[in-house]
Amino acid sequence: MNEFKFSKEGRMPNLNKPIAIEGLPGIANVGKIAVDYIVKNVKSKKFLSLTSDYFPSTVYIGEDSTIQKAGIEFHHAKIKKQDFIFITGNSQPTSEPYSYRFARAILEWLREHGCSSIITTGGIGLIYLPEKPKVYCAGNDKRFIKEFEKFKVKTKVYGTVGSISGATGLLLSLADDYGIRSVSLLGETLAHPLHVGINSAKALVNLLNSKYNLGLKKEEIDKDFKETIQEMDISDVQPKTKTDKAVPSGDVNYIG
Repeated sequence: MNEFKFSKEGRMPNLNKPIAIEGLPGIANVGKIAVDYIVKNVKSKKFLSLTSDYFPSTVYIGEDSTIQKAGIEFHHAKIKKQDFIFITGNSQPTSEPYSYRFARAILEWLREHGCSSIITTGGIGLIYLPEKPKVYCAGNDKRFIKEFEKFKVKTKVYGTVGSISGATGLLLSLADDYGIRSVSLLGETLAHPLHVGINSAKALVNLLNSKYNLGLKKEEIDKDFKETIQEMDISDVQPKTKTDKAVPSGDVNYIG
């Protein structure tokens, strides 16, 4: 049985204290959209894949009508002498025991390759569609959290986010066991099953671009995300009545 299998996809990069950034499917796909965008636009290269018999029994249809297996991809880019590993994909385990094994498999691999930090990404589901999504930050290292404060990130998360589950939460919480500092960046979005969090993903891209000098041009980011919204034509998803407050903390969970 294939519990969690790593497979090389091309040449293994020579890594020096890489920073890992994760974006997997979750509420409004905020994290996945953001990291997929960065992967494409910093010209990163895929070098590793992760498959498992514990991913959902699903295949995905690509634009050319070929199927894509459930799995995770690792992409590498060296930007201004800093190595980055971008972790993205289309699946993660749905059972809790294997979600833990999945997160530990990733963290073990990252530790073996000298990873210094991991940033997980996702969304905060609200009962209204925010015009200018805020980004919240939580983590396992207060000094690491503080690094994001100058980028107008909300670091007072308690009372707004009830919990962070799935890989985004587990990678965050288990990183301590592997000596890796971690934060999670969560963008406000509409908690609607049909909503796609394009503007929230854009907020994460702008933040990561500013923090890590990824070299992405702001005008290009604005243009690309505007075009994506127009192409998707998601205007039929109507937000609920706007309120100045988020859902009470007991009802706000990030799933992903």
